[in-house]
Amino acid sequence: MSPITKLFQAIESQNFWEKTIYLKRNSNLVEPLKNNSNLYYVVSGCVIVYREEEPNEQLIRFGYEGSFICCL
Repeated sequence: MSPITKLFQAIESQNFWEKTIYLKRNSNLVEPLKNNSNLYYVVSGCVIVYREEEPNEQLIRFGYEGSFICCL
C-alpha cells in the first residue's frame, strides 16, 4: 500500500474531512490572494495549482486523482 493511500485512510478513519467539494471545469477552488491552509484530496479528475502574476500565470503543479494538494 502506498504512503498516500495510508495517509488518506488515516485521515478518513478519523473523520478529519470537513466537507466534500465538487468543482466544475475551469472553476477555482479558492479565491485569488486569499490565505488557505487546507489540505485537499483529489477523488476524481485533475486540478491545476497555479499562481497569477500579471501579466502571466505560473503553473505550479497538477493534482491528479488520488493525490493531495494544498494552496501555496
